[in-house]
Amino acid sequence: MELGSGTGLLGLSLAMGGAHVTLSDLPDNVKLTNVNVQKNAESLRGKAEAIVLHWNDLKTFDVLSERIYDMVVVSDCIYDPTVANLLFNAIEHLLRMHRNNEKSESSNTPWVVLCNKGRWYKGVLRDMRSKFRLRYLCSKSLNV
Repeated sequence: MELGSGTGLLGLSLAMGGAHVTLSDLPDNVKLTNVNVQKNAESLRGKAEAIVLHWNDLKTFDVLSERIYDMVVVSDCIYDPTVANLLFNAIEHLLRMHRNNEKSESSNTPWVVLCNKGRWYKGVLRDMRSKFRLRYLCSKSLNV
């Protein structure tokens, strides 16, 4: 599952490597993502589909109620505390849905991988630690 897919670069790269990926974003972005999924369909060893999710409307996540994910990926979406808070709430909601899904094994919580380059806001690690248990950080110092 990719949150905030934008053009779909990360999710499509994963699908080219064989993953089955659900890419998600706002409606205008999903239009572009779908174009990119279609243009790259022959290169995909896995599967890719794009859906609309609104981080500020968690009801839109209901379409995922029957799905199980091994991993949730987010790339370059944390640049503002308000947006980050919406994202963190969306991730919490998605993980809660996963735990409540009858098909999932409670011990198999999906990994959440957040990647960001250069647009961290001051205090982002504090905000992440207030919501999640962090296991790994990048090897370079984050001046945040």
